[in-house]
Amino acid sequence: MKINDTKIYACLMVMSCFFAGTNSASAISTFGVFFKPLANEFGWSRASVSSAYTFLMIGYAISVMISGSLVDRYNPYYILLGSAPIAGFAFLLCSQIHDINEFRFFIFLVGIGSGAAFSVPNAVVQKCFFKSAKSGLAIGIVISGFSVGSLFYILLVSNLIPIFGWRYAFFFTGSICFLVMSFSSCGIKMSLPRLSYFTSQRIAEQGNRNIQSKKTYKFLGTYPFWGITFVHCTVIASFGIIAVHFVPFITDVGISHTTAAAALGFLGAFSILGRIIPGFLSEKLHWKKILSFSLFAMMLLYLSLIFLNRILMVYLFVFFYGIFHGSRISAHLGIIGEFFGTVSIGEVIGATYAIGMFIGSITPFIAGLIFDTTGSYILIFIFIMFFLLISALIASTLKKPLLTER
Repeated sequence: MKINDTKIYACLMVMSCFFAGTNSASAISTFGVFFKPLANEFGWSRASVSSAYTFLMIGYAISVMISGSLVDRYNPYYILLGSAPIAGFAFLLCSQIHDINEFRFFIFLVGIGSGAAFSVPNAVVQKCFFKSAKSGLAIGIVISGFSVGSLFYILLVSNLIPIFGWRYAFFFTGSICFLVMSFSSCGIKMSLPRLSYFTSQRIAEQGNRNIQSKKTYKFLGTYPFWGITFVHCTVIASFGIIAVHFVPFITDVGISHTTAAAALGFLGAFSILGRIIPGFLSEKLHWKKILSFSLFAMMLLYLSLIFLNRILMVYLFVFFYGIFHGSRISAHLGIIGEFFGTVSIGEVIGATYAIGMFIGSITPFIAGLIFDTTGSYILIFIFIMFFLLISALIASTLKKPLLTER
């Protein structure tokens, strides 16, 4: 195969993974936009609505863990193609809810379907570009798919709800999610056999799967693995607060629902820069330095929420939080590839994200309970600030495990 052909298929792989990744944000990022319409129509408390987000994240965590393990063993095309109808149909079911338990169950299924849209693309792109000079850039572009998806779906839902209502917003979101995931899986199928490194590595992996699986389990007992996992638990908790309660919090201080939803969408857009820039910096700076600095900056930004009361302050927050949240995600995935190699990277990504999501998913519910009790989010903001500071310190102490073999 000619070099130019390889470049074309490499670009097709990156873009397919990018568009697949946009759907991983379809439910998580829009939950806060649906929050008040659902609460107002059914009279649900903030704790009740937030509890559905916990079910969403549990489903998402299960999906990330299972699909992350499967992508190390099977063709990622089939994993994504099988997940697409689950996510799409579950969104359609959400449009027909009349009870909080129905919503909890259907949004759980949305998580089951959409989780693969995160773990599969990120594992595949690291395998395809491992030891490539463009690996950092490729990872950054694919990871930015979540941010682009956040902006697209938030703007879509926030404009559909005032015109057609939240039920049609769920319907349209599910339809788009199904189509994009299906076509993205086809792009991965076309480009995968034509990328020589991935093909040769796949053959090598199949012959050493049992040995490598044992090494993966050894990694589970290392300080770097659990340090990374603790950090991820913290950031999942902090992001959950933003995803679920940011729009209600902003509207509580007198800013319109449309403006608040748009600000949440732009947070995703600004995080695109944060996800791509570390790809260039990673050649000069260690991933752990990027990760530690990003976490510390996020802690300071949470402090600013206590004083937030104007539109300008809202957009300054989403700009800087988006940048550092995005760089944190790139650093998280980059440090996994650097510390643990790529042979079982799907399993390692799946494990860290699943544990983080299981633990962090309860935080929005706790925030809802605190608000229902005190009428304020300040206590939960202080709680998140403390753990972000601890996570920044842990990230600064991480070192590559001696067991790593690629």
